[in-house]
Amino acid sequence: MVGSDKWVGEKGLIIGMTTFGKSGLPDELLMDDFGITPEKVAATIKAKLG
Repeated sequence: MVGSDKWVGEKGLIIGMTTFGKSGLPDELLMDDFGITPEKVAATIKAKLG
């Protein structure tokens, strides 16, 4: 995500979509398709925190 890194810094963590074009999908399918699920978000944060 260009631009967001200025707010979170070099060591920050940004979780989000990096491409566009699938916004017509229902939210639950869209998030799953991009791998943004509660389980994956929690695992990513835990890994970042060490």
